[in-house]
Amino acid sequence: MKHSAPIALAFALTQLGCAYSKTLLVDAAEHGLYRRARASSTVEDRLAASQRYLTEYPSGVYTSELKDFFQKTEPLVFAKAKESTAGLEAYLRALPHGPRAAEATLRLRDLRALSKAENADLAGAAEEADASVLREVNRRIAVRERIQHWIGLFLDPSAWNLPIGAAKADLIIPWSLGLPWPRCERVEDQKKPTKKGVGAARVCKKLLQLDYRAIEDGTPQERQALVEVAMWQDEAGKPLSVHIGGPDLFLRIDETVTARSASADDPEAKLRGAESAVDLAQNIFSRRVGKDPACKKSSDSDVLRLACNGVELRVLAGALDGEDDRFVVAPFAAP
Repeated sequence: MKHSAPIALAFALTQLGCAYSKTLLVDAAEHGLYRRARASSTVEDRLAASQRYLTEYPSGVYTSELKDFFQKTEPLVFAKAKESTAGLEAYLRALPHGPRAAEATLRLRDLRALSKAENADLAGAAEEADASVLREVNRRIAVRERIQHWIGLFLDPSAWNLPIGAAKADLIIPWSLGLPWPRCERVEDQKKPTKKGVGAARVCKKLLQLDYRAIEDGTPQERQALVEVAMWQDEAGKPLSVHIGGPDLFLRIDETVTARSASADDPEAKLRGAESAVDLAQNIFSRRVGKDPACKKSSDSDVLRLACNGVELRVLAGALDGEDDRFVVAPFAAP
């Protein structure tokens, strides 16, 4: 028993020596950035310092520790921040290149646009007005998220390797079991089978009706985006291409961004719609596939064409070819 104190002291000194030795392994700049990541007064500042450290020192002494902290903390901070303009502004100041910066930017634009557009129509108690604004923002965001969800399901290269009946649960459940049920027909009944996919034997379709509100002549009006998810399959049921589109779909997407009604007769609205569709496509592609600039491919007919890592995403404006606006996902074999 009388030796326990010296043993404990020796252990403590050993641990202190290890910590001191670890500090000596890094230069002052790296250690100073680490200290800001662990001791800054706000969690946003700690996240900002952590991301900077991980960027500047990807193989640093503290990389593993700060990566674990960032991955656990950043989603919680964003979940809180997205409920208010101030929260989103603070998130973007701290993490302008954070993993959810694009989503934060769109959501902040939504909150600002709707607050300005509906200020007169949502007069009343401040709490009630804020709740109404947030509810309408969330309805419009849900439209874009639903479209992105369906695009994202097919940005997994494995989705193209097996018949749809043998697909992963996260694909087969929403496709086969989620309402509305898919309706299938033979390609021989289609007018232009070769345009959809070489070797297609059947096409199966789901029609989604996505509701939201947009301001028209100063008054909020109920709007609806009709979105058809069409999967072209070979005889064995393996997907060949998927089209996610609808009439003036890009205008409907733009309405969910600006909160204002958009007309097909307005050239500026159509241009904004195409830009909104490109933003949506780039956002989901970067999250599911990657941000490599080489993924952006040249094209004569597409508004945007992205192809990398075994999958391709095209953005096609209906006005250019007489069909609906649409996103086309297909397997991609690099040349």
